[in-house]
Amino acid sequence: LRGPRKADQKPGWVRTVKFESKVKLGKATFACFDFETNGLSATNDRVIEVAVIRVRGGRLRDQWTTLVNPGDDVDVGRTDIHGIKKEWLVDAPTFAEIAGDLLALFHGTLLVAHNSKFDVGFLEAELERAGIPASDLDIPNWDTMQIAQAVGAKSKKLEDVARAVGVKIGKAHQALDDTEALAEVVAKVLPIIDKKQKVPMFKAPTGLESTGRALVRPRVRF
Repeated sequence: LRGPRKADQKPGWVRTVKFESKVKLGKATFACFDFETNGLSATNDRVIEVAVIRVRGGRLRDQWTTLVNPGDDVDVGRTDIHGIKKEWLVDAPTFAEIAGDLLALFHGTLLVAHNSKFDVGFLEAELERAGIPASDLDIPNWDTMQIAQAVGAKSKKLEDVARAVGVKIGKAHQALDDTEALAEVVAKVLPIIDKKQKVPMFKAPTGLESTGRALVRPRVRF
């Protein structure tokens, strides 16, 4: 099997989104994202993979993903669930090394996650570990679990919400596949929401370094 590969994408390809404190939903850029982690506690566990896809005007735009090295002494957790092997992470960037690129992708967008309390909690914890005070940041976000009942999903799980709006989901618990499904869900429901409603956008702190480091997981079965 081929090992992880360096990502072709670099921060230079990312178009800067003009920051406005509040934007009408119909004109907003959405940063759909997902973390794979080695456990469920943002305090004690770590992010080991991240994916981001930006959605604007009902279309999927920029895409970025990378494995994340949590440290040599940190266990990867349930490989049977997320499929990530310890050896894949050896050459992966740390969260501190990708923080600048990740927050640049988030800048000027409304963050979107499925069960956002989980992902935003890990985001805040990892930023703190990277020396970026999360308490100084306002992280507006939209949790797509909230639309489960409105779209007739049989449960609040991402796969059921996706199925309810006609979106196929790839491998659950692979960050990019989950994020692709999430972004497709957002694109599907945008036509039926109040486009004139104004929502707050995320403002990234200034002075963060862009390293351009990324390492993409092998696309294998597990």
